[in-house]
Amino acid sequence: MKRVTPKGLTTAFGALAIAATALTATVANAADYMTPGEGVTVQPTGPGFLRTQLEEEVVIRGLKELGYDVKEPLHLKYALMFLTVASGDADYAAGYAHPLHQAFFDKAGGDQSLKITETALYGPMPSAYYVDKASYDAGIRSIEDLKKPENAARFDTDGDGKADLVGCQPGWGCERAIEHHMDAYELRDHVTHVQGEYAVLIADVVGRVGQNDPVLYYAWRPYWVNNILKQGVEVERLEVPFTSVGDDPSITAEQTTIDGKNLGHLPFNRHLVSNKDFLENNPAAATFIELAQIPIEDIEAQRLLIYQGEKQPEDIERHITTWISDNREAYDSWLKAARDAATN
Repeated sequence: MKRVTPKGLTTAFGALAIAATALTATVANAADYMTPGEGVTVQPTGPGFLRTQLEEEVVIRGLKELGYDVKEPLHLKYALMFLTVASGDADYAAGYAHPLHQAFFDKAGGDQSLKITETALYGPMPSAYYVDKASYDAGIRSIEDLKKPENAARFDTDGDGKADLVGCQPGWGCERAIEHHMDAYELRDHVTHVQGEYAVLIADVVGRVGQNDPVLYYAWRPYWVNNILKQGVEVERLEVPFTSVGDDPSITAEQTTIDGKNLGHLPFNRHLVSNKDFLENNPAAATFIELAQIPIEDIEAQRLLIYQGEKQPEDIERHITTWISDNREAYDSWLKAARDAATN
């Protein structure tokens, strides 16, 4: 048997160290591709709007990279969406706006069967009543100013003497906030809450501003209209006389005030809401769902692209792929944390 000299011994240990390092790297590299969701089918749900596909698909693609078999999302109205997740017929929904959808959450069973992510998918999203800049400069600064007949007449589009406020689409949740304000601020004799297909109504608002006509409407971020009708340029936000948000008397003016102006609406955040049993049984999915975040500016920019005509399936696919590629470092960190959660 050949005797190993000290030099040979050093060489042997060196070879072992190199082999160990290579093995460690291989194991680490393999960990980067672990698919803890393999064999598990996931049913997402969401509102199904073209403008929400980015945030929905960012989560879906992450779950697929983790090995989950993700079905096509069920497209449901918000109230039914929460009930479907609570019953287990869907596993999660990318569509909880806090606190706007609290009533839907509570009616579906609340914390008993549902869990909201602590981290917002995006937000905060301020919402407000807006008028055209010329009307604002003419002295219409508050929702209270609409009680003056001459001011209401300025926004009267059907000749009934009332201001026509382009409001929120039925079933979205924001229509409840506006209806509450109609009573709280005693506006019903002076203002009509116009409801319908919001995208159509707000496109008409943009057209009227282009013709220098007065406009009165409700909007929030992120929505493409904010990139067309810019706050402080084409339009201005109206104040409210006092804070009144639903039946919650604990909400203060400080919470509804943005840039020194009481807008009357709590800024809301978009979260994911999931079935509790699904999260408990799938720690990798639970971790990824909790960590996923998209800057509100990115959401708004993509929605503007849709408004400008990039709304074909291949366009939306490109938007999603580009966003993930541009944010790959953060995306990979969510995947790594999810894989780590599956092994702990």
